[in-house]
Amino acid sequence: MLLGGFKGALDDEDDADHGPSHEYTIRCGGTFHSRFVEYAHVEAGGDIMIDDHAMFSTLVAANNVVVGGSSGKGQIVGGSVTALGRVTATKYGATSGAKTLVQVGLDPRHQLHCDHLESEIAKLQAADPEATDLVRLREQIAVLRAKLAIADHACVSVGRTIYPGTQIRIGAKRWSSVDEHTSGVFRVVDGEVMLCPQ
Repeated sequence: MLLGGFKGALDDEDDADHGPSHEYTIRCGGTFHSRFVEYAHVEAGGDIMIDDHAMFSTLVAANNVVVGGSSGKGQIVGGSVTALGRVTATKYGATSGAKTLVQVGLDPRHQLHCDHLESEIAKLQAADPEATDLVRLREQIAVLRAKLAIADHACVSVGRTIYPGTQIRIGAKRWSSVDEHTSGVFRVVDGEVMLCPQ
């Protein structure tokens, strides 16, 4: 547990509205708990618990992410949040339309590895479309995608507001906010991501 918060640093080349060009990283095998996280990358083998806010950060939890808890605060602005189970916060995004991505339902380690392989395939294909490594990488990504089964309990809980610019992903299903929405729980219903009553 961090007493206080965890804040990366902006330098002269960074954009204060979109976060730093680099992130500071914390990895822990269990639960991560902090008052706030800003401009940082946090990976936890358990839950991520943040009392106040997460700004322009990357949060990856093997279980759940809770921003705010009983404090009534709890805003996620910018960056991305990935969890196998549930993400809970009071507010998502900001009135400015800051791009905020929330992903649940997939093992984040498999998803991150899958994203990395897709990036490698794109680079390799651009350099040499006939490369022999493409077949091997495509086989690896097919195996990973088969492992990416959606967790039954996966959902995103909104305590008060979700702002435009926020995207919710549950498994491979996506929902993007173009308007401001109020409280509810995002779940997959009949194959689509829906905002349901709490």
